[in-house]
This record gives sequence, structure tokens and C-alpha cells, in this order.
Amino acid sequence: MTFETPQDPKINFMAALYFLDGHYLLRYGEDGKQISKFVRATDVRAAFNGRDIDSGWMPAGVVRWGENARGPWFVYSPPAQLVNIWLGETLVTIPIPRTVFLVNGDSAHLFALASNHFGATERCYRAPFPNVRWDDGRICWGSNKRPVAEPNQARAGWSLFFEAPFNQDHAGDKCKSFPRDVRELLSYLGEMKEKKFPIKELVKESETIGQKIEALLREE
Repeated sequence: MTFETPQDPKINFMAALYFLDGHYLLRYGEDGKQISKFVRATDVRAAFNGRDIDSGWMPAGVVRWGENARGPWFVYSPPAQLVNIWLGETLVTIPIPRTVFLVNGDSAHLFALASNHFGATERCYRAPFPNVRWDDGRICWGSNKRPVAEPNQARAGWSLFFEAPFNQDHAGDKCKSFPRDVRELLSYLGEMKEKKFPIKELVKESETIGQKIEALLREE
């Protein structure tokens, strides 16, 4: 359904707010000129509520958060570290690279970075784990518990992924040495008691991590 473009009211007003398709446009006069600029939903909400919005102290590793049509979302990027995982019925300690965890509404995605620090322009790599779709990084939770899209629960949600058993689902095309099943690489790293994940094993994507996240956030 489309509507005709509304005309400004024939009254004196300081500013006007236009509700567009998923965006908000603020129009006002300044120094005899008409100025238009897009504003964020949080700014609009704060103006109507008459109060400030404060996220509070964000957990370490949360690099971005917001809301879209699917609900709240956050991006969490913990550094490379050692984690415990379940390979079948065996608990193994392995090194993992820096990861990027995106939760938006009821969906979650996981990617990897080769760098030590998060940066939107860093190249995106496939998460070297099973249970993650190779095309868009979406985590397949099965019957396992899903994370909530709340920034203050980012670490807990990320941990849920590693606490669930790793099966054969989406285990292929995740590393260089064992393209058929990345669990073989993870098992080897555990047996050798490696302390750092071999970055050369990562499979590169065509986009930067920033481009990948932006595309996922724009999906309907």
C-alpha cells in the first residue's frame, strides 16, 4: 500500500518527523534554510518518552547492538582462547580463533577472524566448527537451548554453542586439512594439546566481517 506524500501543515512549527519505510526523517529550519536528516529509532523513542536512554555498562566483547524488524540484536567478539567442547562423548580442550557471534531475534550466526582484534574491515572466515551453516554462518541449534538477543547475555549465549555436543551436521568445508569433517582437526588439536588455533586452516569468505554482518541485519 502506498500513500501520497504529505504536505507540511499550514501552521508555524519548529520541526517535523516523517515516518518512512523503516526510517525516520527529521526536517527543521535553521538560519533560513530547511534541513533534513535521518534519525535513529532510539532517538525518536527518547524524544517521545521525554527521557534519556542508557545502555548501562556493556559486557566486554560486545562491539555493537541495536534493534531491527526481527527484534533486538548484538555483535559479540571474544578473543582467541581455549575452550572445552564435546566430540561425541569425549570432552576435549582446544584452541579457537577470535570469533564473531551475531544474535538477531531468534537466529544466531558465528564467524571467525584471523586477526587478534575485532575490526569491521577484517576479512571474514568460516567458523571452524560443525553445526554452523557454511553459507551464512547460521547456527543449527537442534534441540539445544538457544541464546537470547540481549547484550548483557552475550557471553552466556556464546558459551551455549560450545557446551552443546558437536555432531556431523555442517562439518564439511570448514578447514583446509580436513575438508570433509572439521571435527578431525579439532580432535587433533586437543590430542596435541595445542595452545593456539592454526590460522592457516581457516576458510576465507569473500566479504569483510562488517559487510557480512550488515547483509545479515538487512535480511527480512
